[in-house]
Amino acid sequence: LSFQQIGYSKLGNSDNPKWASAIYVMDPSTGKTIHRVSLDEELAVSIAVVKFKDRAGEDFLVVGTVTGMTFHPRKFSSAALKVYRFMPDGTINMLHSTKILNIPLAICAAIDGRLLVGVGSSIQIYELSDRHLLLNCEQK
Repeated sequence: LSFQQIGYSKLGNSDNPKWASAIYVMDPSTGKTIHRVSLDEELAVSIAVVKFKDRAGEDFLVVGTVTGMTFHPRKFSSAALKVYRFMPDGTINMLHSTKILNIPLAICAAIDGRLLVGVGSSIQIYELSDRHLLLNCEQK
């Protein structure tokens, strides 16, 4: 594959790991890319399309990201939940990024229009606000 299709390789070591991810929005009928968002130096580990109860009729894309992650030993520099809004033309715009304390391993919309996230060994429930996600409940 060419670098136009998969991007340039990002080499790193265990002291300074390098990651790069991208979000592609595609037209399902043609298979063509409508919009691409690069996540430089971040590893996208989880993703979900969510409908929040306070924003009826709108779809949001929530992406769990990690920077500086190594698998053995498992460590990371920072983690975040990034919220994107789908626009009418098919593109996505980032609303905000909320820092969290551990790796967001799983994301789903399950409880009354709230965001359910598996963060490390706990489960957290978030609500959408204008500036960031609000942690509503946590079960460790």
